[in-house]
Amino acid sequence: MQEKDILNYIKKIIINKEFDKAISLVNNSNTTKIERNLKLRLLASIYFKKKDWENAIKYYEKVLPNSNDKFGIYNNIGISYFNLGELKKSIDFYLKSIENNQNFDVAHENLAITYKNLDDYESAIKSFVMAFEINKNNKNARNQILYLLNYVKIKNKTINPIIECDFKLNELLKNLNFESIKSEKFLKNLFFKIDEIIDTYKSDFFLDETQIYRRNKENLNCSRHFKVFNRFKIIPKYCFNCYKIQIDLKNIVDLVKLNFLFNILKLEKNNIRKCIVEIRPNVPVNYKGYIYCESLDESQEILKNISNDLKKINLDKIKIITKHGCSEFYEVYPKFKDINYNGKQQMSYDVSWQKKEEIIDKEINNLNSNEFLKKNTLKSINLYDVLIMKNWFAYAKIIEDKSLDKIYNGKLNLENLNPYLKDQLNFRKSN
Repeated sequence: MQEKDILNYIKKIIINKEFDKAISLVNNSNTTKIERNLKLRLLASIYFKKKDWENAIKYYEKVLPNSNDKFGIYNNIGISYFNLGELKKSIDFYLKSIENNQNFDVAHENLAITYKNLDDYESAIKSFVMAFEINKNNKNARNQILYLLNYVKIKNKTINPIIECDFKLNELLKNLNFESIKSEKFLKNLFFKIDEIIDTYKSDFFLDETQIYRRNKENLNCSRHFKVFNRFKIIPKYCFNCYKIQIDLKNIVDLVKLNFLFNILKLEKNNIRKCIVEIRPNVPVNYKGYIYCESLDESQEILKNISNDLKKINLDKIKIITKHGCSEFYEVYPKFKDINYNGKQQMSYDVSWQKKEEIIDKEINNLNSNEFLKKNTLKSINLYDVLIMKNWFAYAKIIEDKSLDKIYNGKLNLENLNPYLKDQLNFRKSN
């Protein structure tokens, strides 16, 4: 078997994730036709794909002296150390990668992710900016800049058009109050000014998101919980103590008002709040708001107090209910939906489920979680939120919500919408 044939066969079994077979084949004495440095590179690559990070580092370091693409190898060593939890070492290797190739946007992005996980958000933003400046198609870098600007005040506002635009929008939107947000005339004028600011910056301002959060210190980690539920059809233990106040809204105007209210709302525990357009099929309400609570008692107390705030912005004729956890759970466990206001839950956590939850936790690399940010509530409505609201307006336009005209008549690029979102919107429109 010639070198070319051997390599093609090895590539094939690597694609099939037969990593141990590939390692054995590379190390086999019959493969001596493969040059030594190439064998080392192959082994490094296989161990890397296998997520055997220690061996990947071992072989990448052997390859380095004779390598013409040191920047790629340094980057992969950095990724390996990152996944081993040695973040400061990973930074060292990302910096070496960048030193060898200033225009390698992947290393800048990985460096940014590592800074983010060390809570150094300003350094993270600067590295994401570098990645995006090098590669304008790097959507993750762009989205991360937008996301992190929720939490960080950048001293140099001209570092990037995204940052400058965010700063100006934040200044415009920071002084909203009950009186202003109840006025549809005020909102229409506000969105006109918002569009003027955005149009000043010729950058790729677009997000696929459809949900706006006001966050507190606690991470709900919902993506993890849904992984547990979707894999094993069990309800995570955390979710048994999760209650939501659900606010059903009539139209897009109500949703925008509620979103602004959530930004100025004072809650004792700074509860997480969320506003969404509903893209799930078979859900009758198009617009919703939620307040997450850690107990039934807490939800009832907030429910009692929020009524006055809703009246202040003319949202007093809407449906408000308390829910237990997420609607998806009810289909499998109908009893989970039932709330006993005397304090006893209709359904209890099955302790045998714990082992299944542990399986998911082993698979999840928490270092890569985009949900972990140890900060208080967002500083104000900003560019990130505005772009999501523009998606809401596109949603309203497609489902022919006529109330949109009361607060917005600007341009909407419906073609840029996420294909999944467009499909769901058309489904809702047709039904």
